[in-house]
Amino acid sequence: MRSGLPLLAALVSLPAFAAGPAPYHAHGTEPFWDVTIANGLIVYHPADGPRISVRAPARRPIRNGYAYATPRFRIEITHARCNDGMGEHDYADTFRIFFPRATGPLEGCGGAVLPPRRF
Repeated sequence: MRSGLPLLAALVSLPAFAAGPAPYHAHGTEPFWDVTIANGLIVYHPADGPRISVRAPARRPIRNGYAYATPRFRIEITHARCNDGMGEHDYADTFRIFFPRATGPLEGCGGAVLPPRRF
């Protein structure tokens, strides 16, 4: 019987691959929508229409956060505590998505769920 040590040694010497960034999720109400940024894509999914999926460009820094600009929409993520008004959770970020020819952005919350505030 052959020893499995050479195979084990080869596996141990393989370089470690860094995991990509964790998926980012945001959502909003009135109208209901959600956005996922993961695996090089930004996917916008309105409750009442088709998904829009675009390749995620490099993010640009903005005051207290960052932005993505694509031909279909622009996203601003600001690191400011957010509550969507319908749930009992607060989130780490305020999320805005701007569409061409729209009267204003859709606003929602995204990022990590924060612990409840203590008063």
